[in-house]
Amino acid sequence: MSEPTSKPARPVSRWGIGTLSVLQTVLLALILGAVNYLALHHFTRKDLSRDADYTLSPATKSYLASDAVGKREKPVKWILMFRRTSPFYERTRALVEEYERLADGGIELEVVDPIRSPDRVQELNATYGLTLVKDPLIIDARSDDSPAVSEDANKVRSFHPHVKLVFAEELGVFSTADGIRRVTAYQGEDVITARFVEAIEGKPRVMALLADKSRLDSGTAEESRRSLEDLLRYQNVQLAELRLADAGEVPEEVSGLVIAAPKYDLSDQEMEALEAYWTRPKAAILVFLDGGEVPPKLRAFLRGNGVTPRDDRVITRIDGKLVTNARGVFTRGIPFL
Repeated sequence: MSEPTSKPARPVSRWGIGTLSVLQTVLLALILGAVNYLALHHFTRKDLSRDADYTLSPATKSYLASDAVGKREKPVKWILMFRRTSPFYERTRALVEEYERLADGGIELEVVDPIRSPDRVQELNATYGLTLVKDPLIIDARSDDSPAVSEDANKVRSFHPHVKLVFAEELGVFSTADGIRRVTAYQGEDVITARFVEAIEGKPRVMALLADKSRLDSGTAEESRRSLEDLLRYQNVQLAELRLADAGEVPEEVSGLVIAAPKYDLSDQEMEALEAYWTRPKAAILVFLDGGEVPPKLRAFLRGNGVTPRDDRVITRIDGKLVTNARGVFTRGIPFL
């Protein structure tokens, strides 16, 4: 009986196996690329902080999605120039990055380290006329190539209406306990959103100086008034004069009143106008006292609202030395140091 004949083994196709391996590798790469692309453009963000500190409010999200932001020809330029040692750096950076993400191209964010990028800092200082004694966030909503800073006939510099600044200290709420100043709250979104809206709308806030009651209308107080105007200008506030006796009331467009070094007391009619203004929802009064006697009616108004003037000064110079009872840090370079 003959043995069964065995079929010859089929030769292994090395070319077919190699082609199949290459095809599988290419398909796997395409699948991974597609997954990464979808994950990049379609994802859900979760804020796991205790109080949702890094989540913007619905009102801010709505404004970022509005036509005022989304249909601009040029995106609004944001430049964060906080030092890394600032207590608000990490939180503010995360916050402005969230603004940029939700604006969907309406905001162009640049983060500049003042220590590591001195050349860029000098360039920005020249463009915006800054002296970096504080950490600023610059919001530039100009739609043309007009200069960010301009000078009038009196060599007074002012920002373009669509350029606004936010300083680091404005983002915190502070309290003093046992002589130590501490940060008790963070109000970054409130301040940043307000300045963002102002930059887009281009409407500076106006504070009115009661010129007929102040010592700042004399020639000897010219430097003090200029310092006050500069201080308010860096807060994007325009200082105007108001004579309450002639006006009869505080105009609606005025965001706040300034009473600086009051020399004359207010009349009964002026007090009525002042009290009527103070009942408005967003009324604000900035009072500078000269350390001497406070006019009686103004003193009564201040005490009635929880402020008791005292016969002292916050800071002064005696025999060339700085004397103060205030607990705080004063930056070198301001006029009285």
